[in-house]
Amino acid sequence: MLLKMIKTKTKRIFSTSILLIMTISSLLTFLPTSLPISGIFNEENISSDQVSFPSLSNGIGEDPWWNASYQWRQAVNITNPGNYNLIDNFISIEFDYGNLRDNYNMDSDLFDVRIVENNVVRNYYVKKDFPTTDMATIWFETNSTAGESEYDTFMYWGNSSLDYRGNTHVNYDPSGISWWGFEEGSGSRGSSTIDSLKNANATLWSSTTGFYPDYDTDSAVGLYSLNFDGSNDYVYVNDEMHFTDPNEISAVTVSVWFKTDFSSTQDYTWNWAFFDFDRSEFFNFYIDCDSDANGGTTEGRIGFSSAASGSGINDFYGSITGLNDNEWHFASIVYDGTDKYIYVDDNSPDVWGNAHGGVGIGTGTDRWGFFGDGSEAQEENDLTSGRNNRYYKGRLDEIRYFDYAVAPDEIAWLANYYQIDSVLLPITERAATVTITIKDVDGRLVPDAEVSLWKNSTDILTMKGTPYTQNTLFDGTVSFNNVPFASYNITVNYTLNSGKYENVVYNSSNTADGEVQFKGLFVDTIIYVDLWTIDFKVNDWDGIPLDYGFVQVNYSNDELENLALDTSGEATFRWLASLNSYTYSIYYDNADYVIENPTMLNTSTITRQDPKTTYYVNSTNIDGQGTPTYSVNVDTFLDGSAYASPGNITVIDASANLTKMNNLTQVRVWYLDASGHVFKELRSYSGLTPEDSFEYYPGEEESYNVYGLRLEIEGSNSSICNGVIDISLS
Repeated sequence: MLLKMIKTKTKRIFSTSILLIMTISSLLTFLPTSLPISGIFNEENISSDQVSFPSLSNGIGEDPWWNASYQWRQAVNITNPGNYNLIDNFISIEFDYGNLRDNYNMDSDLFDVRIVENNVVRNYYVKKDFPTTDMATIWFETNSTAGESEYDTFMYWGNSSLDYRGNTHVNYDPSGISWWGFEEGSGSRGSSTIDSLKNANATLWSSTTGFYPDYDTDSAVGLYSLNFDGSNDYVYVNDEMHFTDPNEISAVTVSVWFKTDFSSTQDYTWNWAFFDFDRSEFFNFYIDCDSDANGGTTEGRIGFSSAASGSGINDFYGSITGLNDNEWHFASIVYDGTDKYIYVDDNSPDVWGNAHGGVGIGTGTDRWGFFGDGSEAQEENDLTSGRNNRYYKGRLDEIRYFDYAVAPDEIAWLANYYQIDSVLLPITERAATVTITIKDVDGRLVPDAEVSLWKNSTDILTMKGTPYTQNTLFDGTVSFNNVPFASYNITVNYTLNSGKYENVVYNSSNTADGEVQFKGLFVDTIIYVDLWTIDFKVNDWDGIPLDYGFVQVNYSNDELENLALDTSGEATFRWLASLNSYTYSIYYDNADYVIENPTMLNTSTITRQDPKTTYYVNSTNIDGQGTPTYSVNVDTFLDGSAYASPGNITVIDASANLTKMNNLTQVRVWYLDASGHVFKELRSYSGLTPEDSFEYYPGEEESYNVYGLRLEIEGSNSSICNGVIDISLS
C-alpha cells in the first residue's frame, strides 16, 4: 500500500512542508485464496538441484536422506590410506544384523538393505550369518580418493514394503569364492588353512611323513605366508571345491603373491604350481622357471595353461621374466569367457584373445586342486597318481579364487594391496529438512521472527542438545535439519525492535488443522502470521529525504516504537494486524535546530481495510445470456487509481479465488500500471466441475509499479454460470 498525503505549514530551519509517504513495497504476487492460509509441503524425493544440501559437520555423514521409504541409515566412514584413487571398487563392512533386525526393523532376510553413495544406489552383495551367526557382511562398490577419509556412503534399511533385493544386488561374491590368507601362524601335516569365505578349506600335506609347508613371517600381506620346501610340501584343496563338467568354468580369476628363487634346467613343469586343477583338464597357474629346458632368457615368467571341451589345451605365458628373483611379486590370471589375461605387479596385462573359442574351461574329467604341486587328482588328496610330483619351492601368500573376471582396476588394487578401512557410524533415523517461510497478512516476508518447533505442548524439540528455535533471516526463512518424521506444533513469536512488547503471532495448535505433520524428506512451509508491515518514507517539500527525524507509532495511548528515518527518509514498522489501526507522528530531530527539538511535523492514523472485491459471473458476463460461452473481464484497482491513472497506492500482494466456474477454459492475468495494462500469464483449463477453483502460486516476484489487477476469464456452459470471483489487493 502506498499512501500519499500532503501536510502544510510545518516549521524547519526554513519554511517548508512535508510530503509523507507510507509504503508497503511495490510488489505484486497472485495468491490462491482471499485470506492467507499457512501451507505445508512435504516432498519425499526432490531432485538434488532443487535443494541446498547440508554439508558435513564434525566428520559425521549428513547428506540428505536418500528415500523417505527407508526409516534407518548408518554412514560408512571410508578411508583410503593408499596412493591410488579407486573407482567402483568393492569393499565390505560387517554388521550385527540380529540387533538391527530385533531393534531397528531390518528385514530378517536383509531384503531392505541398500548402499547409497552420493545419492546413487550402489551395486552390492550381502551374506547372512557371515562370518558368524547374527552377523552379516555386505560388499559394495564405492569410489575412494587416495589419502582421504570420506563420509558420503550410507547403509539404508527399514522399508517393510520390500521382499526382494533389487537390481543392484549382484549375483556373485565380490570377494571371490575362496580366499586363503595363510594367517593361522602355525600348523602341522593335516592342519587346515582356512578359507575365510567359508567355501573350501585346504590341508597342509606332504609326500613324506613329518614334512609340511611352514608358516613364515616373511609375508606379502598380513603376518604370515606359507613356505614350501620344493621336495615334499604341498596343500590339497578340500572336497568342497572341485570340477567335473565340460566347460564348467565360464569365467575365472586367480591371484597370488609369491616369492621364489628356484631355477632349473629341467622343463617348464618344474616348480609347479601356485594353483593347479590340471593343465590338460581345467587350468594350471604357475611360474615357468625354464621354458626352453636349456636355461634361457625366458626364465621366471608366469604361465596360465587351460583346456576346454571343444577347444583343446592353451598354454599362455606372460612377457615379464626374471620373477624368480627371491622378491615378492603379485600375479593374477583371468579368463572372461573369451580372452585370457596375465597380470604381474603394476605392469599392463598380457592378453590372448579368444583363447577357447568362447567356451568355458574344462574337459569333463574330474579334478581336485593343489597348491604347490600339479594335479591329476580324481578325488580329494588323491594318493594314487593324483599329483605330478613337481613341487613348488618358495613362499605363497593370499591365494584368491573368483568365479568371475575381476576388472583391471580391482586387479591393480590387489597388486598394491592395502586395506580400505570402513567403519559404520551411529544409527540415525530418517528426518526432514524443514524450511519455514514467515509472511505477514499481506504476504510480505518477515525477518527476525522467532520460530519454534514443539514436540508437545510444553517442550521444544531438542536435537543433540540444541533447541529447535531460530530467528528468520532477511528473506523470512528458517531451516531446521534432521527433524524426525512426526507431528509438531509451530509457534512464531515477534518482538518489537523497541523491545517493549512481544507477542505470539502464530500458533498451529490454535488452527483448524492443529499440529503439523512432517513426513517428507524436504518440507517447505509458508506461514501467514498476525503481523502488518508499514513502510514509512518521508520527503520534504523539495522531494529530499528527511534523514533527520523519526516516526513514533502508538496504539491507543501506548507508545510502541520510535523508528529512526534512514538516509533515504525510510523506516519500517511491523506489528499486530489484528489491532487494525495505528497512530503515527512524524518528528524532525536535528541537534542544530535549537528552537524545538525534536519537532512534531504531523500526526495521523492508518487503518487496514478489507481488500476483497467480489464479482458474480451471471452479472458481469459480457457474452450475454443464452450464449454457449461466458466471458468476464474485470479490472480491480486500489483506492485512488483508475485505468492509466495511478493513485498513491501500489499493490504489494494479490489473491484471486474462482469458484463454481462451470467448464472454465482459460484465465489471463494482467498488471495494471501507469501506462495501462501489461500481460502477466495465461492459464488453460478444460472440463472443470462447478466446485473447482482457479488457484495460482507465483512465489516472490520482482518489483513493479502496479496499481491494480485485470482478469480475463473465459468458459463454456449450456446454461447460466453462477461463478464467483473474489479478488483481494493489498
